Amino acid sequence: MKKIKKTLSLLLSTMIVFSSVAGVSTTVFAASDELTYRKFKYKMLDNDTAEICGYTGKDTVVTIPESINSVPVTSIGRTAFSSCKIKEVTIPNTVRSIKWWAFYGCSSLEKVNLNFGLKTVGYGAFMNCKRLKSVSIPMSVTQICDDSFAVDCTTKTGVFDSYSKQTISTQQYEVDSAFTLKGYSGTVAEKYCNDQFS
Repeated sequence: MKKIKKTLSLLLSTMIVFSSVAGVSTTVFAASDELTYRKFKYKMLDNDTAEICGYTGKDTVVTIPESINSVPVTSIGRTAFSSCKIKEVTIPNTVRSIKWWAFYGCSSLEKVNLNFGLKTVGYGAFMNCKRLKSVSIPMSVTQICDDSFAVDCTTKTGVFDSYSKQTISTQQYEVDSAFTLKGYSGTVAEKYCNDQFS
């Protein structure tokens, strides 16, 4: 394994949000906007498309639906499949973005089928998918975020940062030297390889 020459620091902070109007406290309840289609959880987006936001099935080979009730599926949401036990996933050409940590920690995932039409692979989308050894990136992809395919993440807490004068946590990401990212010359796939694996 090679260590990526990059460390991400996260400030440890707690945010407390409250509101009051004329001395009367107000409690806001968030209504769930998640719906269910077969074994998928999804939500409707403002542009009249759907986003997959969860999977409740036990199948190890999964195909993301192209549409739900005639509405196209255009994204896979943050942590949608995080830590699922799937071995193979096929993402249709209607999907434009795979968001942050969408498949984080899918330790059994061995094969990912990406189709032309995909534009963005989000930060850490396939992080800690330790059995994933090869992925082909279609030419339509215009952005692959940092550490999308990092296979290991170690965290140190309670580190005093002299620059910010605060206690922070640090995360170090590594890539598997046996991992292969396949893509076309001159595309973001080549740039990602040069940046992350060299």
